[in-house]
Amino acid sequence: MIPSYDSFDWFSSLIPALVVLIPLLAAVRVGFGRRAVFVVIGLYLLALVAPRLALLHLAFWVTTAIMQPIVAITGERRRGSWVLWAALTITLAPMVAWKLWPIDFVIDINVWGNLVFRNTSDLVEAIDFTAPIVAPIGLSFSAFRAADLLIKTNLGLVDRLTPGRVLGYGLFPPLLVVGPIASYDETRTTLEQHVSLTRERTLLGALQILSGLFKVFVIAYLLSWSTDIFDVFDDNSVWRIWGSLIAFTWFFYANFDGYSDLAIGAGRLLGADLRPNFDSPYTKTTPADFWNSWHISLTRFLRTNVFTAIVGRRPQRQYAATVVTMLLIGLWHSVTWASAVFGVYHAIFLLGHRAIGRRRPPSEAAAWRFLKPALVFGWFGLSLPLLQLDLSGAIDFYGAMIGI
Repeated sequence: MIPSYDSFDWFSSLIPALVVLIPLLAAVRVGFGRRAVFVVIGLYLLALVAPRLALLHLAFWVTTAIMQPIVAITGERRRGSWVLWAALTITLAPMVAWKLWPIDFVIDINVWGNLVFRNTSDLVEAIDFTAPIVAPIGLSFSAFRAADLLIKTNLGLVDRLTPGRVLGYGLFPPLLVVGPIASYDETRTTLEQHVSLTRERTLLGALQILSGLFKVFVIAYLLSWSTDIFDVFDDNSVWRIWGSLIAFTWFFYANFDGYSDLAIGAGRLLGADLRPNFDSPYTKTTPADFWNSWHISLTRFLRTNVFTAIVGRRPQRQYAATVVTMLLIGLWHSVTWASAVFGVYHAIFLLGHRAIGRRRPPSEAAAWRFLKPALVFGWFGLSLPLLQLDLSGAIDFYGAMIGI
């Protein structure tokens, strides 16, 4: 079994580093120097986890920095789309390999990384060898950020960038582990010039970090017991399973949203205006509104680059585009049959709710305004076992929920 990595370990290093980073950036007002600071600190924090992890991310973003100008130059040429597809294939290949063959990929990455450091110094080799063997954390977020950069470059929305700009964006410390999948324009200003740390920016950044700490260490911590239900559901009563799943649904949100807040707050203090990644999803009253407020950076990326690309000018393709988009959201978590069913489940409800809404206008009764968020909460919570178990395990879990 691959040892897991606690994302808070990353922020327990990043947040203290802000004490040094903030005054350093205040002194370094030249864009080149600021980008160098972000690259060095990002690699340093990755090396604290494992030097081979820093090597992996550096190699990934150096490759992206090489491809980005090529995509920019060929964007309006005849073969520009072929160049883009080739670049996207190279960009997404490591993530896809990790999702398809997780154990083999992790073993190979760790072995090859340690072999590289074996030829450097005994100290670095020892540090890397004794570091916990961890999965390539942050690779999925980096892959989607790089893909977003290349697609926008091909469309002319991002100009040809220097390698330093690509590396500064790619290794921007708050974005390396848990996202959000921030686009280049969200970090552009701080990569180019000095950003004043005003009272408003300081207050908003600090409050968002405190919000993230509260969600992770209070709400998620108090509900963390609920994760055990997926291992012991066959030894528990129906009511315990339902109660644990409800608690886990809140844990799942608080934990993810908390880490997103930590990243966004830290980014704000470093001069980046990162967009929100969650917008009170459990208060929404329709499946569409829920997905527009849940993991917003991922849904925005797939809506723009997959859904819109499939639909084009043919509205009748919306059904197929919805299924493909939701299927990719499921497979983004893991390439398993259970994750695929997760995507199809949500696609069916999105399309079903849309069809019903066309035939019958939504009720404005006061009772429905309170009931609808509860129904959306339950609808989403019922799908979470598909992200925690394999398909047969999830079927057994659902059976246990009804006493089978």
